[in-house]
Amino acid sequence: MPLRHYVPSFAAALVGIGLTVFVFGQERQQALDVQRAEFTRHADSVAGTLQRILSSRELIPTVFGGLFSADQDIQRGDLAALAERVFARMPSLVAVSWLPRTPPSQAGALLEALRQEGYAVSHLRGPNDATINPETVGRDIFPVRFIEPLAMNEAVIGMDAAAFPNRAQALQSAWNTGQSIATEPLLLVQTPNVLATILYTPVFRPSAHGAVDEARGDLLKGMIATVFRLDRLVSDALDEQYHRPFHVHIFDANAPAGLRLLHAVGTPSSKGEPHEHSETMLNDPGFLRRAVTWGGREWTLLFEPVDETVAASADRLDLVLVVGLLLTAIAAGYFALQSHNTIALEQEVEARRRAEEQKDLLIQEVNHRVRNSLQIVGTMLFMQGTKATDETVRRALDEAGARVRAIAQVHERLYRGTSVSAVEVAAYLQALSAELRASAPEVELRVTAQPIELPTDQVVPLGLIVVELVTNAIKHARPPDGNLRIDIGFRRAEGGHLELTVRDYGVGLPDGGVPDRQGRSLGMTVVRTLASQLQAELHAGNAEPGARWVVRLPKGSRRNAGA
Repeated sequence: MPLRHYVPSFAAALVGIGLTVFVFGQERQQALDVQRAEFTRHADSVAGTLQRILSSRELIPTVFGGLFSADQDIQRGDLAALAERVFARMPSLVAVSWLPRTPPSQAGALLEALRQEGYAVSHLRGPNDATINPETVGRDIFPVRFIEPLAMNEAVIGMDAAAFPNRAQALQSAWNTGQSIATEPLLLVQTPNVLATILYTPVFRPSAHGAVDEARGDLLKGMIATVFRLDRLVSDALDEQYHRPFHVHIFDANAPAGLRLLHAVGTPSSKGEPHEHSETMLNDPGFLRRAVTWGGREWTLLFEPVDETVAASADRLDLVLVVGLLLTAIAAGYFALQSHNTIALEQEVEARRRAEEQKDLLIQEVNHRVRNSLQIVGTMLFMQGTKATDETVRRALDEAGARVRAIAQVHERLYRGTSVSAVEVAAYLQALSAELRASAPEVELRVTAQPIELPTDQVVPLGLIVVELVTNAIKHARPPDGNLRIDIGFRRAEGGHLELTVRDYGVGLPDGGVPDRQGRSLGMTVVRTLASQLQAELHAGNAEPGARWVVRLPKGSRRNAGA
């Protein structure tokens, strides 16, 4: 057969090979683009996680600040008890101290108080143990009054934080702004070669007219100083990211030379050892950069991919190219185009799925933080109630704490459950009854509820109604023998309505009318208001024995879990 008969075949083969090379070249570039996009996504995830951790840690000093904000005498034991609980759950927090704002005229009284408590403090001190003379210093003093843990930090009692230049600036900024402000990185004395940072949080006296900004200088009581280990603070967010194919170097660009590198994740950088080349790395545009803030200071995160990972990905693409050429140029080109379309579709589907997951995670995080904040409020109300000497005040604080805990239970169900917008009422009532039972263990409290889900905006009012009615029954419905039983029910009644019932087996509703049982008290006003908010019918009457309260919700306001 003449050679010219092979020309079309050769031409087709050359076209096929050229097409295959072109298509696989596009696939290679696309794979590299995907790898870069994945690298960027990982960097954003790390930076976002670190920022959330840092923001949550900035809230810790406010827990301690609550001890000192009120006008009451705080003893070291109060701080020690709270610090012990926080240290157990927060390894990155290594010390917490109280620095009262002390005018020079009151320095002598402070020293006398420290000596009476057994501290060997003869004078206020500054850097290098230098003596601070209150009469000549010309400013307010911020000495360490309490510190935890005391055993390894007793030597700093009586030291004036404002006398240290690297701390005075952060302290003054916290005073001026009313915000938590961090110092530059510091080396821990107790643990050599370990960096730490001090977060100063101002504590102000309550203002009668609320004008804190205008009278901030006069209202400042002192500073909460919390010391965090930087390696632990950062590793809380980054430990789970160690397997990622990149290096992470975290710098405080405004810190003194030698203290700028805060943390490094992964193997040493291909562009130098971070401790020795921090200035060069910070100015290198080849790094992917992200920024987070901590106590008003900006930290810079530098990301770089692992070279071995990039090379391995390129080698795999070359192998696929060779196999595609050996099989057939035309078929390889066809399937490459199909693969391109499939990848685009999968990326679109994956992007939507990730967006939905991110939204749900964000809502769960919000519910988690709301729950934690409400628990802190409830705990503070409980602590204040235990110190109240007036029974009316104590009862009011207990009732307010019960209402806060009822709302906190809803948010706990939301962030622990699979749904971010609805709560299973039966489980919620069981948990709520456990809270109420803990405050009155002598009362028999029973819950009978069907598995029905309701939106959050309906569960919160229902929970508060239960709290008010149960609390009211405990206060006013006890029979002469002192044994009280309360039943809580929730079901779908005939006709499709949902009914909440609270029945006590007590003395019932008196004919003459008692304000707390007839609706003229704050609790009954709250019940009526919440029922109106739900557009629900509220019925009450004697049940022989006791009283029975019924809240009937309108049709169309629920979602049955079994439906």
